[in-house]
Amino acid sequence: MLMAAMEGGIAIGKGLGAAHAIGNTLGDRGFHHGTLVSVVLPGVLRFLEPHVGDRMETMAGAFGVKNAEEAGEAIKELNRRIGLPTNLKEVGYTIDNLDQVAEICVESVFNRASPRVPTHDEYKVIIADAMGG
Repeated sequence: MLMAAMEGGIAIGKGLGAAHAIGNTLGDRGFHHGTLVSVVLPGVLRFLEPHVGDRMETMAGAFGVKNAEEAGEAIKELNRRIGLPTNLKEVGYTIDNLDQVAEICVESVFNRASPRVPTHDEYKVIIADAMGG
């Protein structure tokens, strides 16, 4: 546990990226941070794919799929199988002001080490996608 805690702290210190920026922003209402991150991760992966070179191929390969789109779907399926929600509506989250949420995400410290930081409009697309149908 000590090693896991240390590695988690190191990862947090590196920035963690858009999925955590969104998860942290949406955590304002008491929803579980890990659940929020897992729900938004598929859209973040699709956004990052053109900017991370072969790292996405490696990650997709770990899921037994070809690309970020398929990896995102594999994550959604994993969430479903283990009883986690697959979108923010299933969590019970509603967004009153998407522009405000996107702006908070843009300013997040978690963007610090991201291979590419989403713009305000790109964050809006990622979050709207995570809301589900």
